[in-house]
Amino acid sequence: MFNFPLFNKRKSPSSKKLQALLKGWEHSTCLGSNFYHQKDYQAAILEFEKALDYARSGLKCKTEKAIFMQYYSLASMNLAQALNCYQQQPQSEKVLSDAHFNMLSMMVDVAEPESHRYEAKKQAEFLLKNLIEFLASMGRKSVADSLLEEFTRLKITQSVFSKA
Repeated sequence: MFNFPLFNKRKSPSSKKLQALLKGWEHSTCLGSNFYHQKDYQAAILEFEKALDYARSGLKCKTEKAIFMQYYSLASMNLAQALNCYQQQPQSEKVLSDAHFNMLSMMVDVAEPESHRYEAKKQAEFLLKNLIEFLASMGRKSVADSLLEEFTRLKITQSVFSKA
């Protein structure tokens, strides 16, 4: 599956709820990866969907939101890859597009702390790169180019407003 160099090594959170979310995400991700490597894409999809649900729940926790943004990105990319292998390209594109949009939304949300907006920007860039590669592989380079142009415009607008 995906190599994810953006992971931050952190101490285990003290909250039992957070620990349960992290363990659930890790367990589902490992199971999904095992199924994926066995080419049982349907089972992999189910596990990666569970991992994505754990990550979504983690995004609601302010204390570990940045790490769950990373888990959310990884779960989305894993799910999209499994869907693609299972010949579900439209669903695969939707998963990547939704993940990118959600990170963009957090990136521009002034109610979010600066550190969360910065992490959301990193994840949006990471997801966009994967989405562009996916679209280009599907022969949709013009769509990929327009997404990149819009993201660049949004980053410039966001940086102008951040300095104000």
